[in-house]
Amino acid sequence: MQNYNPSGFPKFDIKNLPKSYRFKTIEEFIILEEIGKGGYSKVYLVQNKKSGKKYALKACHKFKKDKDRSDRSYTEIAVLRKLNHPNIISLKGWFEDKETIYLVLEHVPERDCAKYFKHVLPDKNQLRTIMRQLVNVLEYIHNQGIVHRDIKLENILINGEMQIKLIDFGLCAIKEDPYEMIEGTVGTVRYTAPELLSGKYNESVDIWGLGIILFMLLTGKYPFDGSKKESIFARIREKNIHYSNYNLEKRERSLLRKLLNKSPEDRIEIEDVLNEPFFSS
Repeated sequence: MQNYNPSGFPKFDIKNLPKSYRFKTIEEFIILEEIGKGGYSKVYLVQNKKSGKKYALKACHKFKKDKDRSDRSYTEIAVLRKLNHPNIISLKGWFEDKETIYLVLEHVPERDCAKYFKHVLPDKNQLRTIMRQLVNVLEYIHNQGIVHRDIKLENILINGEMQIKLIDFGLCAIKEDPYEMIEGTVGTVRYTAPELLSGKYNESVDIWGLGIILFMLLTGKYPFDGSKKESIFARIREKNIHYSNYNLEKRERSLLRKLLNKSPEDRIEIEDVLNEPFFSS
């Protein structure tokens, strides 16, 4: 991988995470409405009492079912402090109390891609615009030694001009060298890469997620679906996608096959994706 530079992410130590002094307590904000919800966090639209400026405040519970989840929030803070990209949500500050860690994020007054395209799929030009940005942002974070591990429509905010923001780095992994392999099953069931189910993996799991997104925005369906987690995982491991069952162009099928190759070693590299015929208008 070219330009790999994880030097900004030394081995993570939450005790040495610099404090944010811009904001200190929840009392500095007026909570306007709840705008998002995850497994261990909620996101609120808030207004700073002093400046009047609006932010997205992500409130992350430190404990869930007696399990400490604070490491996810500290990791997200550490990563967002270092990343600087127009297609990544920016961190404006953070603070905590005994039970909750708060991330003060830029407010993007738009919907996530899952909601935006719930009823009408993007046209081909819109889709290429979205995918180009996604490819660029994935190449950027991978070159920084970051694997997102939860690439999905719900984690991409989008506006009417098809400009996107990648959010939710709470499940990301930080690599110390380009050949390091990662362990741990995380992410969203229907976006799970095959290798993530069987042991060690690398940033190629994000490329698989990119493929699921492309498939969804072309067909409106998941390539591997089911009513239970176990049945979905079984299909991901064992079933092949029958592209002839879908109304897809040749260049769309070609790119999907390369993104959704079940062998991570044979899956397309992120820096090669934009060279595919799909991106020729």
